[in-house]
Amino acid sequence: MSSTYSPNLRIELIGTGDQAGNWGDTTNTNLGTLIEDSISGYEAVSVTSADQALTATNGAADQARNAILAVSTTTGADFAIYAPPAPKAYTVYNTSAYVATIYNSTVLGNTTAAGNGIAVPAGKKLAVFSDGTDFSTIEAVGLSATLAVAGGGTGATSAANARTNLGAQETLVSGTNIKTLNSESLLGSGNITITSPEAFPSGTVMLFVQTAAPTGWTKSTAHNNKALRLVSGTVGTGGSAEFTTAFGTPTVSGSVSLSGTVGATTLSTAQMPSHSHTVSIQNGSANVDVGAANTQRSGGSTGTSSAGSSASHDHSFSGSGSLSGATAAINVQYVDAIIAAKD
Repeated sequence: MSSTYSPNLRIELIGTGDQAGNWGDTTNTNLGTLIEDSISGYEAVSVTSADQALTATNGAADQARNAILAVSTTTGADFAIYAPPAPKAYTVYNTSAYVATIYNSTVLGNTTAAGNGIAVPAGKKLAVFSDGTDFSTIEAVGLSATLAVAGGGTGATSAANARTNLGAQETLVSGTNIKTLNSESLLGSGNITITSPEAFPSGTVMLFVQTAAPTGWTKSTAHNNKALRLVSGTVGTGGSAEFTTAFGTPTVSGSVSLSGTVGATTLSTAQMPSHSHTVSIQNGSANVDVGAANTQRSGGSTGTSSAGSSASHDHSFSGSGSLSGATAAINVQYVDAIIAAKD
């Protein structure tokens, strides 16, 4: 009588009277390998296609018989694995970055799903079991007793008692133990609107050294061809001549006329040029002063000594003058400005 195999774990069942002298080897394989793998075996399964069946061999080690399956993939996408169509419990550890789904196949070794599968997220460990057609997960059940706070629980069976045991939360007060945003409380329902503050308030006037106004600014044409004047008081405008006219090169032309009188001056001997005089004596004699002494002369003529030294002298003048002609336009237009620093 030949051997047969169990339907769930594919363990070899020795026929009556078979394997005389070799019965121990088959039994060791069944107990020491196959049954042990089904209870505590750990198998790394590399999946190379989108749908891949677990290996399942009668009477020999395979992937499907192990209790724990650590699956990975080289597909670069979500994938599925197919277990034999038999009841079995597994712990599936998805070591990949993709979703792994485990199904029962309709026939041993194929990749057609017999029923529902269970998806195991990337990097997660999940306990699943099958009835041979559909896979299910182990559902969490409620504890019949409480778990103490010291043991990581709440020590209660209700939310209200749990909050009491864990301690009341401190009352939140805006601006005290919870911050505000732009003076708006973070507590309560609804949304907080955050607006970006403007660097310059609307209406701010500034000077720009460029032809066109920057984006978000409007060019003013109220003033043109004027100078700027710094003031410490109230600002304003003034002047009449345009900047280029006032500071161009003006032509100044005209004439100057003077009128007046020269005052009279009596010259002293020192201011006269050096000179002498001739004295004529007719029919008699006379005492003539010729400089050093009086001289007795009778008839004829004689000369006097020289006097005067050509010294300089002045004349006074009084009068008035006037200028007529073109004048320069220097009453330039201006716009007042101030220098200010932000506090």
